[in-house]
Amino acid sequence: MDAKTVATKLTTRVVRRRLARALPVLGVAFAALHAGQKIRRKGWLRGGADAALDVTPYVGRAKALYELFYGDIIAPSAKA
Repeated sequence: MDAKTVATKLTTRVVRRRLARALPVLGVAFAALHAGQKIRRKGWLRGGADAALDVTPYVGRAKALYELFYGDIIAPSAKA
């Protein structure tokens, strides 16, 4: 292999590793940004619980997959 191919493979590996480490942090940031919207839609208690579950890294991912197929775990408040 020439030097250019080796450098390209090394750079790709480094970028993939950094991106894989950043993904949970990006998911938490995205969930935190949308917490206010959930609290307004579902109320303080339900919205706060929903946002807390979404911000927790692996729990939030499992909750999102469940809701993708079955709908909201924590339903919106009736007053909306």
